[in-house]
Amino acid sequence: MEQSGACGLHCTKINHIGVKFGKEVILKDVNIHVHCGELTVIIGRNGAGKTTLLKAILGEVEHSGNITFMDMKEKIAKKIKIGYVPQSINIEKHMPTTVYDLFASCICYVPVFLKKDKKIYQEIKNHLKLFGAEKLIDKSIGDLSGGELQRVLLAIATKPVPNLLILDEPVSRN
Repeated sequence: MEQSGACGLHCTKINHIGVKFGKEVILKDVNIHVHCGELTVIIGRNGAGKTTLLKAILGEVEHSGNITFMDMKEKIAKKIKIGYVPQSINIEKHMPTTVYDLFASCICYVPVFLKKDKKIYQEIKNHLKLFGAEKLIDKSIGDLSGGELQRVLLAIATKPVPNLLILDEPVSRN
């Protein structure tokens, strides 16, 4: 079967990943190769270790093994850029932070509370538009529906464009 969408120029290799909590082995010798443009789905029953694997890839839990991002054109390993959309996040309903504030804090190197930068505002709005979320830019994070929040988080996770995009339970209902 011919692959469509994969350019063959990049590959993320997850090699021999293992995770232990105390003496309990959660994951053992997991190997995955993801080529650019490919969709890879990890399926398993509840408690099988899917989220633990994602956290290991993200460096959030201690693990054995390694993760490399290969630039196949230049034949060298590079630092990987990972975009991540969690299964859920806890947000206070009355939190005054807007979508702009959250997004800008992820992509700017200056405190966002100092002033609203018109150029950054437009850049964020344009990126949100790719996900049908541009009208949410001034809305409080706490006032977003579950679907609106997912679209905002997806927009944030893809700015800048990551080498690997991880979505934890992307079709679950919160």
